Amino acid sequence: MFTDATIVTETPPLRACWGMVGHQVEVPITGNRNKRVIFGTLNPKTGHICLDVSLKWNQDGFQSHLRHIRSLWRGWRIVLFLDRGSPHRAKRSVRLAKELGIQLR
Repeated sequence: MFTDATIVTETPPLRACWGMVGHQVEVPITGNRNKRVIFGTLNPKTGHICLDVSLKWNQDGFQSHLRHIRSLWRGWRIVLFLDRGSPHRAKRSVRLAKELGIQLR
């Protein structure tokens, strides 16, 4: 299975904008900088996806996601392919994955 995370912000970064020549372009800004982290795992064999939302990109959110993965795919031999993000490499995360029978690659 493949795992990754993304940060979704309420105010997206503005890099470019189209507008009528001679007219000022209005950019809506809420003034709110809220964000959420979405942890996701794809099972390429079945096409199923496991998603979890967290307030922060940290090991607690990732560990919650590991528990959710194990609860969905009970009895499966799970091998997760993931990047080298610090929540994935944290000692507690690695230890929990081992306890849950999930191999991290």
